[in-house]
Amino acid sequence: MGALKEEKQNWGLKEEASQSSLKLAHEGREGAEAYARELEQAHVDQLAQLTSYQIQSIGLQEAALASEVQRKKLEELDAAWRQKLGEREDALAVKVEALGLLQAEANKLRVEKEFLEK
Repeated sequence: MGALKEEKQNWGLKEEASQSSLKLAHEGREGAEAYARELEQAHVDQLAQLTSYQIQSIGLQEAALASEVQRKKLEELDAAWRQKLGEREDALAVKVEALGLLQAEANKLRVEKEFLEK
């Protein structure tokens, strides 16, 4: 009867050990699944952050492009203004030259008038 009792105790210990192993395995599996979910969530969060950075980058690129377009338009306006200004300066130079010629002619006529009056 002692051997049967001892075998029964051993069987009980084996069953308890087996239950403990199953419990640990189940807890380990649950822990591994929880860890996997955490990793997956972290990955999703990183992808969301990366997407946000990409959107910001696109916005900055658009702003830089708009700024470049605006700079080119300003350069074109400046060039047109300088050309117009140059044309006006040329026209003014012609008028100044004509005025000088008229003054020279007026002086010549005045001198001739004074000479004739004497």
